[in-house]
Amino acid sequence: MITSHVAVNTGAEPTRHHRRAADRLVCSFAVEGHASGEPLPEADARRVGHMRRVVAALLRHLAPDSLVDTAELIVSELVTNALKHGKGEVQVSMVLTATHVRLAVSSAHPGGRPEVRAAAPDDECGRGLALVEALSDEWGTSDAGTETWALCRTSESEAE
Repeated sequence: MITSHVAVNTGAEPTRHHRRAADRLVCSFAVEGHASGEPLPEADARRVGHMRRVVAALLRHLAPDSLVDTAELIVSELVTNALKHGKGEVQVSMVLTATHVRLAVSSAHPGGRPEVRAAAPDDECGRGLALVEALSDEWGTSDAGTETWALCRTSESEAE
């Protein structure tokens, strides 16, 4: 079951490209689980697209258009990694401020600390974190490896 919670800080009615406080999204779901190296169960694989659509829907109303595609791809890669390598509950969070968006995905039981790999041209996997690294202004993991996050500046902050 997917549970979602969206909380927008009050103080002013948020409008496109104008926020006085951070807009925050948190979604979590339980992973069905699968054997390492096996394809994701269909229910888990559908969650990648669902999380991408949830993040994009909120960003379309609150952020510059240029940020939506980048955030969708980053969320896809981070959720896929959490599903493939983690276990238990997966949580997707997004914090959007006037200067940046922070996207994070955590897993209750990570399968190790994620690292960028060099994928061979014929490899079907192994490019996710390289894409996250290329698309974000900064990215990293928590010390325990339970959370992987990416930070992207908004177009507004680049112009400042």
